[in-house]
Amino acid sequence: MNRNAKLLITAVFTTDIGNGMFLLGLSMLLYKETGSALYIAYALSSEYIINIIMLFFAGSIVDRKDPKTIMVKIDLLRGFSLLIASVIHMFTSNIFVLYIALVILNILKPFYRSAHFALTPSIVEKENILHVNALKGAASQSGALIGTALAAPIFTYLRPEWTLIIDGISFILCGLIISFIKGEAIDIVTDKNPTLKRFYVDWKEMINLLRRFPSLLLHLILSSGDFLFVSLSNLTLIPLNESIGGNPYILSLIDGSFAIGSLSISLIVSKLVKTTGNKKSILLGYGIQIASFIFMAISKSPTIIIIASLVFGIGNTISMSVFMGSLQTRSIGKNKGRIGSLRQILLSTFGTIFLPLFGDFINKNNVQVAILLSAGLIVGYLLLFLMSDYFFKPQGVLENENA
Repeated sequence: MNRNAKLLITAVFTTDIGNGMFLLGLSMLLYKETGSALYIAYALSSEYIINIIMLFFAGSIVDRKDPKTIMVKIDLLRGFSLLIASVIHMFTSNIFVLYIALVILNILKPFYRSAHFALTPSIVEKENILHVNALKGAASQSGALIGTALAAPIFTYLRPEWTLIIDGISFILCGLIISFIKGEAIDIVTDKNPTLKRFYVDWKEMINLLRRFPSLLLHLILSSGDFLFVSLSNLTLIPLNESIGGNPYILSLIDGSFAIGSLSISLIVSKLVKTTGNKKSILLGYGIQIASFIFMAISKSPTIIIIASLVFGIGNTISMSVFMGSLQTRSIGKNKGRIGSLRQILLSTFGTIFLPLFGDFINKNNVQVAILLSAGLIVGYLLLFLMSDYFFKPQGVLENENA
């Protein structure tokens, strides 16, 4: 593994220490002030709504610029934005400034994710992409685990705003680390200044690409699933913990156990996939996630819920690693940024649809039934995978033509 890959993994670890406590802190502030899971759903789905708009531009811009430079600038901007907003809220209790910061973060996130998607295959050898993605997953969950562990004492002895302040600092540190990555991205589109007409032409090219490689669209849809499942888990986390007593340390343990499960399997997922193959790994990952959601829904025991969350992290990381690794491997041309953006557009569309529906369902019914419905959604993705794999024989949707 080269130096650039190590720096990228370190950056992921650093920023996810803050991210590990950010969502808990934001959810805690919203839930305590409103008493409704629907407002958490609105906060989560607002990201997806903004993504749908911004991602049409993000991919084209990333394909024309150095993704490293984009990531550094965005990390610094969102870090300082979050720091300023958190300090203002701490002294004024004006939650509006947090919404402004959240909007800024959500506007910048599509560009960052497209740049990250494009940067990885540009600095990592093709045969090492799955391994590096697995290590990034391990670094991400290690950072998230540390952040989650810090969240409970912060909630108990300080104020939730401190979780947002730490997240802002982690963004700034992440940007500084990425700035040390050397070399330029390969396969950058030559015209550096995209116009509205150029954006139109770019996405027309993407439509033609999807027509030439129909399995790519299904691959993108399936690649969005595991991220959607995590969002649904995050949505149900606070209400689920409240239904079993509302202990902040139990909340951190439930959230942290997901990170432990993801971290533990990340260390061996590349070997697992090589041994069992892509298809069996996907089936294993989906099966584990379905079973985990069922146990979380039917149990009132914090211990069982914590264990189920840990197992959910294992299953989610297995299927996510296969889908993302295979998608990046087949994205070998000048469309890497737009392919990454299109995946996010699909994820944002699904999130915009499902998160408010599930949030409203939790308010009108109960969180346990919502978790069972989440398990049903995973079953739907599983059936789609089996159907798509059948229609694109002999290679299957994961190992089809390069795009």
